[in-house]
Amino acid sequence: MKYIIDRFEDDIAVCECCDSGEMVNIDRSLFLFDVKEGDAVLFENGNYISDNSGNDERKNKSRQKLARLFARSKKKGE
Repeated sequence: MKYIIDRFEDDIAVCECCDSGEMVNIDRSLFLFDVKEGDAVLFENGNYISDNSGNDERKNKSRQKLARLFARSKKKGE
């Protein structure tokens, strides 16, 4: 199962399940590696492992979306 870390709330990682879109809470201590918002993790064989293969692509898409939103709101505010 693949998850994207959305945010942290204290010691909980709030993650989106890539298959269902469902938001799930995962105790941060279950990650045996350093994680940050936007990272992808896989749950395999009872362990969470890093899957950062698509991180750059996801970050670029997010930046592009944000830039379009700012451009649209700036245009409306003129």
